[in-house]
Amino acid sequence: MLALALAVSTLATVPRVASYDIRAELDPISHTVTAIETITWTNPAPAPASELRFHLYLNAFAGDDTTFFRESGGRHRRSRAAEDGWGWVQVRSLRLEGGPALTEALRFEAPDDGNPADRTVAVVALPHPVPSGRTIRLLVEFRARLPRVYARTGHAEDFHFLGQWFPKLGVYEGRPDGTAAWNCHQFHLNSEFYADFGDYRVELTVPEGWLVGATGTRTALAAAAGRQTVVFEQEAVHDFAAAAAREFVEVDGAFSDADVPIPWRLNAARLLGRGPTSLALPPVRLKVLLPARLRPLAPRILASARATLAHYGLLYGAYPYRTLTVVVPPRGASGAGGMEYPTLVTAGGSWRDLLPPRSWLQLPEQVAIHEIGHQWFYGMLASNEFVHPWLDEGLNTFSEMRAHAAFRRDLAPVPRLPSPLNLDRWDLARYFLAAYPGGEPIDSPAWAFRSTNEYFLDSYQHPALILATAERLIGEAAFARALRAYADGNRFRHPAPGDLLAAFRVHGGAEAASFLEHALSTAQVCDFAIRSVRTRRSRSPRGMLAPDAGLAGDPPARDSHDAPDTWENLVEVTRDGTMAIPVVIELEYADGTRERVTWDGKASFHRIRTTSPAALRSARVDPDGMLLVEIDRSDNASAVEESFVARAELWLDTFGAAFAVAGLLGGTP
Repeated sequence: MLALALAVSTLATVPRVASYDIRAELDPISHTVTAIETITWTNPAPAPASELRFHLYLNAFAGDDTTFFRESGGRHRRSRAAEDGWGWVQVRSLRLEGGPALTEALRFEAPDDGNPADRTVAVVALPHPVPSGRTIRLLVEFRARLPRVYARTGHAEDFHFLGQWFPKLGVYEGRPDGTAAWNCHQFHLNSEFYADFGDYRVELTVPEGWLVGATGTRTALAAAAGRQTVVFEQEAVHDFAAAAAREFVEVDGAFSDADVPIPWRLNAARLLGRGPTSLALPPVRLKVLLPARLRPLAPRILASARATLAHYGLLYGAYPYRTLTVVVPPRGASGAGGMEYPTLVTAGGSWRDLLPPRSWLQLPEQVAIHEIGHQWFYGMLASNEFVHPWLDEGLNTFSEMRAHAAFRRDLAPVPRLPSPLNLDRWDLARYFLAAYPGGEPIDSPAWAFRSTNEYFLDSYQHPALILATAERLIGEAAFARALRAYADGNRFRHPAPGDLLAAFRVHGGAEAASFLEHALSTAQVCDFAIRSVRTRRSRSPRGMLAPDAGLAGDPPARDSHDAPDTWENLVEVTRDGTMAIPVVIELEYADGTRERVTWDGKASFHRIRTTSPAALRSARVDPDGMLLVEIDRSDNASAVEESFVARAELWLDTFGAAFAVAGLLGGTP
């Protein structure tokens, strides 16, 4: 129970900046939510706040001229907006507790693109600035209409998912010069979210008999007159989401420290340099909410949840909350799947995932592991997903790929895809990188990418490959300790890229931090190739001796006899990508010996000349596969390119002795 006590005490120390108490009622016929919320906000910045800025995310679905709709065209994750499925949120009343009404002063702004039709950011001037460290309370009455699900939130028949559904404060950030500003961006197609930590208490009234899952722990349930009110509470989180449905089932589960595979614990202890007992993990109550016909998926999702809590908990610190809920949306609401919220995630699945060969792919498990992994990278490490999307998605994709591989190897309850069809996900990531090279720098705002494909590549797969490359360059242990230092040092904070680089600078060295900074802050592509490999038997130089050529008298001629039995080798390596980083080239000779040469990779090409007792056979760039971020490895190796004379020399060198013994040939020329 020590692990549980430590988790609870950790939550008690989290600064509460923005806390929400919401009383809401869902009308499943009109798909509307009527609510009253009390927001308790403490100014965390060193400068006073003269205004407040709110996210009104649901207004992204209010019409076809919003920024989200312009960027998406009404399509998202293979789902399409319905003509009758608009959504919106309307602030009916806003006032300070014990102060004046502010409703009439509320205005809309579009800080990112100036779109006057976009009403996802609202601003209100305060009658008096809020000093640093001072707390205010706001009373807000609002009404929201959930859209037909096509992107993250909304309804599909009797299923209602409440995501980004209430007026929510942006983040008021201090600057190095002592000033402060609101970080409150519009709702874009590719952007996700950013908010401060606080405590949430939400009363949600729904039809009696409906199943409800939400962020936090259910603390009360009361029913009357065909309606039921459920209360959920959760401390130290930065968002709240809920799902309500009539034709759903709930499957309970649990995670405990006994679910951690012993080899996983020992490996984590070795990498981190800690004792195995110091990595004990607290218990967690698990729930899966899903359509009744998909109930056979529940054991697989529960197994995925246990594996994620174990794998991430060992490497990045224990999950500190008491509950974790996974919602599988029904058919027609797949747009709400694959999304993360504190203590609640949405996964995915269909009846096809229950049967081979699709069940071999383990797609529901993969999605569940990724989204639960966001409880660390986005949840407890609450980086700015608007401005640095890779900092949560890239780190989480890297971690999810590792966790999923370990899960499939050790714990998966269903068979995996048979080899050779079981494709390596790192190779798939490199394939996508080769298909879309050279976009924006990875560390770009989410809305700055030219396409959704480019956003997903440069926020998910590309940074994951960069991190995997860094791991190979500095070693597993140094890498694991750097990531753990980042996770421990920034838990319940808003880390930025500099915080990650600082951890790598300490635990991985300046070169590792420099590589990461360079790779993440530029749009450069890593690609090397062997362009030519040549070898020939050495000969003495012929002609005149160069030092005597300009002196009186006839310079002596060079001896034209062959040199000792050696070979002259020439390898040409090119840097076809724009990323200039050191790379190793391995040379293999006919007698089986190998030689390694390191090139700094700064020029566009490099020639390697060697003299050896045996002929050169081949050359290979990055023989250990260190550069996972390289987009094309098909040209990394090449055998010797032999002229007719060179081929004859190699042939005679190999078989000459045998011919000599047979009396067919008297040695080599």
